[in-house]
Amino acid sequence: MVGPIQIDGDYDCLFVKSDSLGTIAWSRAYDCGGDESLFSIIQTTDSGFAVAGYTTEAIPAPHDMYFLKTDSVGLVQFSISFGGSSVDIGQDVVEADDGGYFIVGYTKSFGYDTSMYAMKINLTDDGACYQNNISTIVTDVNLVWQDIELESFSSLLIEHSGACSVGRGATVLPLCPVGVDEVMPDKSNVQVFPNPATARITITLPSNSTRSELEVFNALGERMMASRVRSSQTMIDCSSFARGIYLVKVTTSTTTVTQRVVLE
Repeated sequence: MVGPIQIDGDYDCLFVKSDSLGTIAWSRAYDCGGDESLFSIIQTTDSGFAVAGYTTEAIPAPHDMYFLKTDSVGLVQFSISFGGSSVDIGQDVVEADDGGYFIVGYTKSFGYDTSMYAMKINLTDDGACYQNNISTIVTDVNLVWQDIELESFSSLLIEHSGACSVGRGATVLPLCPVGVDEVMPDKSNVQVFPNPATARITITLPSNSTRSELEVFNALGERMMASRVRSSQTMIDCSSFARGIYLVKVTTSTTTVTQRVVLE
């Protein structure tokens, strides 16, 4: 069983393992430093547990999707968060055949308004692409069960669809371009704007870097265009590109800048 528990003013996750009669085997609280809430828990093939929910540990993001993997007695093996600058929440988790996990939820950081958020992860991932390896503190909690009387009643079971649904059409937006890494030097005079963009992107360069290379890659790492930059300001026409995530790469004589751009 999982649920919230308030410790020192914050809401943490509470795990309780019991037998079929309700006798507690162990009960533990999990804290990432903020408020945590869990919406889905499964038992994994190694007799451990995998959980999806959210955490407010990542500041300034209000909520990040939270994934926690424990062993059979509730000790943490892996804990990560995902998300952008707004609300990202995990609502369901499924174990994959290769030992990884599928997580689905919703996001307001990516896409348009509120969008479905789906990902495939492996426990060997290195923390790339909106992923943060976070520390989860485990605390043993002593619980006391109280027997309560239940009244009998009849009910009608109605099946509903899953936690996520699509209200209007669907456009898949890959969030993690492959094959090209985002590179933003600390001291770069190269600017790519606006971001998000619609039909056009503008590139500005220092006046002494006008003979530079410009490339645009899609989320699959495919190069969409390449050209020479011959002025300090260049405009890219993206009206023929599908909306989604792109990487704009600018190579000058002194530096290389690769920036992620969202086309709406």
